Amino acid sequence: MPSLSRVLPAFEAVIRMWEEYSAQHPEAEETIQEGLIKLESYQNHTDLTPSYCLAMRTWFFHIIVLSLIPSSC
Repeated sequence: MPSLSRVLPAFEAVIRMWEEYSAQHPEAEETIQEGLIKLESYQNHTDLTPSYCLAMRTWFFHIIVLSLIPSSC
């Protein structure tokens, strides 16, 4: 199920993949760089959006809580 808490890690994964592709294909570097700049500008807006902040806090809270519950429960 898609949720805001998955968007930021997905953005980071796409950025990493494009950076790796750019390193392997220098002929596409200029075009990829333009895309990376646009992705990073969208990603920077999330820092200013309360819903993203709340979603990430909720996601981290669930991860912490689930890690504290014994597997035998």
